[in-house]
Amino acid sequence: MAWMSLSRLPNMLPCLLWVSLVFGISTVRAADESADAVGYLDIIDMSGGNISAISRRMLIGFMNAIKIDLSNNQITVIETGAFDGLPLLHHLWLPFNHIHVIEKGVFDGKPTLTAIELGHNDITLIERGAFDGLPYLDYLCLTDNRIQTIPKNLFRDLTSLSHLFLGDNQIRSIENDAFEGLSALEVLRLDSNQLQTVVVGMFNGMPSLSDLSLGRNEIASVEDGAFSQLLSLKTFDLHGNQIQTITRGTFDGLESLTCLWLPGNRIAAIDEDAFAGLPSLIELNLADNPICHSIAVALSGDTLHELTSTWGMSPGAHIAC
Repeated sequence: MAWMSLSRLPNMLPCLLWVSLVFGISTVRAADESADAVGYLDIIDMSGGNISAISRRMLIGFMNAIKIDLSNNQITVIETGAFDGLPLLHHLWLPFNHIHVIEKGVFDGKPTLTAIELGHNDITLIERGAFDGLPYLDYLCLTDNRIQTIPKNLFRDLTSLSHLFLGDNQIRSIENDAFEGLSALEVLRLDSNQLQTVVVGMFNGMPSLSDLSLGRNEIASVEDGAFSQLLSLKTFDLHGNQIQTITRGTFDGLESLTCLWLPGNRIAAIDEDAFAGLPSLIELNLADNPICHSIAVALSGDTLHELTSTWGMSPGAHIAC
C-alpha cells in the first residue's frame, strides 16, 4: 500500500477519498448475482438499501468475502458475532448509517481486518476493548460522529494502525494514554472537534506519527511539553484555534517538525527562542493572527531575518503572515 506518499496529500483530504485512493477496490453488488454465485464472491456490495441491523444470519453464505460494503443504509445496531462467518474479511465499510454504539466483541474473531470505515454515523460510545484482537488493522475512520471522549487505551491492540480519522466529532477530552500502543500510527486527524486544552500525556504512545491535525478546535491552552513524545512529527496543523501565546516549551521536543500551521488563532506574542527546539522547521504559517499586523507594519528583509533569529529558527526558514 502507498500510505507514505498519501501522507503528503492536502491535509484536509476527506476520509472516503483516502479510502478510494488507497484501496482502489471495485465492488460487485450481491443483488446482481445468482443465489448460488453469491457465496463465491469476494467483494459484496449491499450499500444503499434499507438494512436496519446487521445480524449473523444476514451474512451467512459470504464465506469468501474479502470486502463488504454496507454504506448508506439505515443500520443502527451491529449484533455481536455478526461477522463470525467471514474468515477472510479484510475491508468493512459502514459509513452513512445510524450506528450509535460500537460494543466490545463486535469485531471478535476477525484478526484479518485491515480497514474499517465507520464515518458519518451517530456513534456516541465506543466500549473499551471494542477494537481488541485486530493486529493487522491499518486504517480506521470514525469521522463525523458524536464521540465526546477518547478513553485511555481505547486503541491499545491496534499495533499496525497507520491512519486514524477522528475529525468532525464532539471530542472535548482525551484521557492520558488514549493512544498508547499505536506504535505504527503515521496520520492522526482530530480536526473540527471541541478540545480546549492540551496536556502532557495526551499524545503518548505514537512514536511513528508524522502528520497531526488539531485544526478548528477551541484550543486556548497548551501545556509545555504536551507534544514532546512526538519525535517523528513532520507536519502539524493547529489552524483555527484560540492560542494566544507561544512559549519556549509549547512545541518542545518536536525535532523532526518541518511544517507548522497556526493561521486563524489569537497569537499576539511569541517568546524569544520559542522555536529553538525545532531544528528541522522550514515553514511557519502565522496568517490571520494579531502578531502578523505588527510584523506587517515593519516588514522588511532585515526584520524577517531578525524575527527568525529572535524566535530561534534557522536562517532558511520561511514565515508566512
